[in-house]
Amino acid sequence: MNQETDRLEGVLTTLLEAKHPRIERLPEERQPLFLLVDVAPDLVGFARINGKPEKDYRQALEAFQNLYADFETKWPEHDLSLVLCTHHKPNESADWNSVELDKYFCRKFVIDFSENLDEQLKHLPFVPLSPAAVGLARPLSAQTLLMKKHGLATALAKALAVPGQGPEGIVDRCLRGQMGEPELKELPIDEFVVPPTRVGPRVSLSELHIENFRAYKSQTLGFDYDMIVLYGPNGLGKTSLFDALDFLCTGGVWRFDERFGKEKEASLVEVLTHIGSVSSQALVKATASIGPAPFQIERRVSKLNYPLIDGQETDRKVTRWI
Repeated sequence: MNQETDRLEGVLTTLLEAKHPRIERLPEERQPLFLLVDVAPDLVGFARINGKPEKDYRQALEAFQNLYADFETKWPEHDLSLVLCTHHKPNESADWNSVELDKYFCRKFVIDFSENLDEQLKHLPFVPLSPAAVGLARPLSAQTLLMKKHGLATALAKALAVPGQGPEGIVDRCLRGQMGEPELKELPIDEFVVPPTRVGPRVSLSELHIENFRAYKSQTLGFDYDMIVLYGPNGLGKTSLFDALDFLCTGGVWRFDERFGKEKEASLVEVLTHIGSVSSQALVKATASIGPAPFQIERRVSKLNYPLIDGQETDRKVTRWI
């Protein structure tokens, strides 16, 4: 076990070097928690899982809650994550899939000690992607962006980035000095000119299925509504949903295409594939319609240039008008 902890600590130290993490080994009484990583604004607990997923997961979550309760005043503004470390994680495990989707108390992730730790950890939200490996750094969270680029106090940045507080309450607390020293600024407003746009035929999306793609293991979403609201903490998969729509229609993801370049298709395939899966298992498919005519469209990461429309392989250019 100490060898596994040494290996994990070494990989974390390398991946998080630029963020100056504090990595602490926890005492025996905190088991199954064994490692704590403070990498602001994230606090990450690592727990060792050796038995049944559901039972061990509950024990690990309870241990993490108890640890946080003991030091709550020390970590009031941290985003919490729990990483469950197991062996031989099945690719299609419904148990672990439900654990990773459980939003109660903190975000959850599962890694397999028997696999490449570097490859698994670099997909987690608190770990920046390696520019040498994939051509970009992970985008900052909204809270971190407000703190680092705009100089906001931690409490104010969190209140603005994390749903839960109304604007009146935030302003009132600011004026009382509870979210840092208040400062009023006058900013110039540039004239806004709407660029000309080309309006194509109206496309309606009724259902979207995402499998082994970015943050999603397997998820089917209904879109047959007048309004859809995406809500959830960082790392839950809101951006991945838009990545899936972009990929389905274009065979790429614009925010990655700009950084990778067209010659780095292998890097795009790697970053689009869900951790623990292979590119041949990663796909996005949808039921859509133009007017009264419904059709099925599917695209796999392993064959990103050739979507299937109603089961027929088609050149990627055909889908760009969608």
